[in-house]
Parts: sequence; structure tokens; C-alpha cells
Amino acid sequence: MSSRKSLLVGANFSLILVLTAAFGQQAHADVLLDAPSGGASYYGMYCDTCIAASFTLTASYDVSTIDIVLRTPTTTSSPTFDFSLQNSLTNPSTTFASTALTAPQGGIGTKVSMNVNKTLLAGTYYLVGNVRGYSAATVTAGDVNGWLLSTGVYNNAAGTITAGVWGTSGFTWSLIQRAAPAFTLNGSPTQFLTKNSASFAAGPPVAPGMIAFGEAAGVAPALLVASTNPWPDTLGGVHLEITDFQGVKRSAPVYFADTGSIGFLIPVGTALGPATTVLTTSTGATISGSLYIGRISPGLYTANASGSGVAAGYWIRIASDGSRTQDYLFDPVSAVGNRVPVPVDLGAVNDQVFLSLYGTGFSGSSGASATVGGVPVPVYGFAPVGVYQGEDVVNIGPLPRSLAGRGEVLVVLSFDNQPANVVTVNFR
Repeated sequence: MSSRKSLLVGANFSLILVLTAAFGQQAHADVLLDAPSGGASYYGMYCDTCIAASFTLTASYDVSTIDIVLRTPTTTSSPTFDFSLQNSLTNPSTTFASTALTAPQGGIGTKVSMNVNKTLLAGTYYLVGNVRGYSAATVTAGDVNGWLLSTGVYNNAAGTITAGVWGTSGFTWSLIQRAAPAFTLNGSPTQFLTKNSASFAAGPPVAPGMIAFGEAAGVAPALLVASTNPWPDTLGGVHLEITDFQGVKRSAPVYFADTGSIGFLIPVGTALGPATTVLTTSTGATISGSLYIGRISPGLYTANASGSGVAAGYWIRIASDGSRTQDYLFDPVSAVGNRVPVPVDLGAVNDQVFLSLYGTGFSGSSGASATVGGVPVPVYGFAPVGVYQGEDVVNIGPLPRSLAGRGEVLVVLSFDNQPANVVTVNFR
């Protein structure tokens, strides 16, 4: 099916809502402690009194090692510490590295290194320590410059560690305190990583004329948004150059730049095939990357900028007399990340209801297919929006009345047999 003129005219989304909501601050290793109490165990470790610190990466990092600074009591039955790097403190969790590290008894400021040698994508990670054998060890306040790995005990606590006992309240230890452990994440940002700005998929190709976003550390000191249309080639000193398969260099128009990300347009005319990128940050530093240019790269925006969940779009109802009403598929008043679907009412028996969904990377397709709640639905048309560079819209319908009362269902769209990310719509 060739694309036809969109049903929806003049009602478009502000891309800043769907492109920047998922990005935070530059990658860091600030520590947030959580000490188990009452016998709680962290999943993936062996003991009932493990301790953990979390750190958040907002860009992908190639992590080589994690250096952990320890102070160990002079009395211990085991100088070995079991460490685990994982993405959750509960089941299920993924363990990225684990090791047994040894530190001398009575050591102050002892640094031990945990080998990771993995690429960690943006997200929150937990460094979990399993401590054994410190019953009756003496702890002196004020002389601890790191993470005191004594069962249930944190630095700057004074006293004697008493043996743990199981009781009605669980497995308990004395001197449980919360303080910042010392550890250092050793690594560097990965190459400049390009994704579909709607689906957040990093694997598929990107397409000429679509909106993409890239991740890297230190792109800009704060969020910058282009105030002109068309978007500028340089925004706050941030510039992106793409060299295509034929060796032609083009500047990518920049919509926004943030501390760890950039939203940009793949220049029209970029040759299909492998391409390279050079990102110049606001400080003048350069970060290289690579991507693959395909003919299309279908992605659908979602109301919570997550790549899944309720679609960013409208429902459109056409009554038998030709009158038309439309509204959001979600509650637009709520902040991005907290938006919930608004149920679609299919109206009277003779009403026709369509969905108008926003995305990028599919306007160059020659055909499309759709299902809603597993039911095939006609694709009325798809086209560039025109108001925003790179933004596309697809309209599907009329929707079958069998969807009434179904609640939240999946919307599956494919363009030239290439699937877009799956989104949802709710039906009253």
C-alpha cells in the first residue's frame, strides 16, 4: 500500500517530550548505600548480611576494573571477600562479574581490584560484597578511609562486632550504619552509539531523513534545544559529521544536545551502507563511532519515551454525519514516565475510529501492515508530518468493533516487512 495523506492535520507532538526524557546526567559513580537488615539477603550472594553500593551510568562505558578501598579488622577468620557486579538486588538479576578478593588483616586503605572487562550499557548497577568471619572484631571510629567490609558494619562506626544470631526478627548484627564506601569505576565511554530515537533500538540500521539519537559522555554541559527550524548543524559547539559509504561527509542537523546524548537528523542523501561518525562535544573533544544506513528504520514514539507501552498518538472518530473528534491516547497532563493510557471509545455503531501514531524512519516505505490486539487492521496511510524534520505519522483503521472492552492491547506495525517496536492502546 502506498502512503496516503494523513487524516490528522496540524496536531503534532513536541519532540522534546519524547526525545530527551530518557536521558540523565553524565555517567558517574556516586554511591547510594543500602544495608540489609532483619536477615535480608541480596540475590546472587551467599550470605544473610551482604552489603551493596549502587552506581548509575547514563551512557555506555567500557569498564575494565573496579577498584575497591577496604579497611579490614585485625581479627578475622577469613580475609576473602566475594564481590558481585549485578543489575538488581532481587531475583532475577544478571551478574556481569564476580570474584573473590583477598585483603590483609588490619589493613587501612587497602585497594583491591575486580576485573570486569565488559561494556555496561546505561543503567543502574550494584556492587555487592559478601563478608564472613568478623565476629568479635574491634572497630575503631574515625580511621576508616574506605568501605569497611565487616558483616553489616559501615565505616566510622566504633565497637565490637557481635556474632549474628537467628531470632524472631531474623539474622542481626551490631553496628549497622550507612556511609559511603569508596570504589572507583575504571573505564571510558564506548564509541558514539546511534539508536532509533523512537524505539531506542541500537541494532537495526538508521535511515536517511529520520531522527536518531546518539549516546556518549560529556556531549554538553546541560540540555540545549534548537530554537530554529530547520535545525542547525552546530548547537552550543556540539557538531556531528557523518561520512557515508561513498566517502561523502555531511553535517547532521542537531535538534538537542544533553550531557550524555544528542538528537539529530540523518542527512537526506546519505548513501546506504556502513558509515562513520565524528561527534564534536561542546568542549571540542571528538568521539568516533559507526552506524549502518538502510532504506528505512521504522520506529514508533511512546508517551513515556521508553520505546514500549502506550503509543504517542491520537484516536480519531468520524461520525456518520462526517463530523470528526480526536484526542490523545494517553494523559498528556502527567509527566513523561508517568503517563497512563486513556481508553478509546469506539462510539456509535456507525462511527469509524482510526489511530494516528507518530514515529520516524518509515515514510520511505512502499507498504505497511498492522494488527491491533491480534486483529488485522487496514493501514489508511503514512507520510512525513512536515512540521518537524524527520517525524512521520501512520494512520490505521477503521478499527473493528470487536476491540471494544478489550482494555490494553498490542499494536504491531510492519513497514516493507520490517517491524516497528510494539506499542499499546487501551479500549473501553
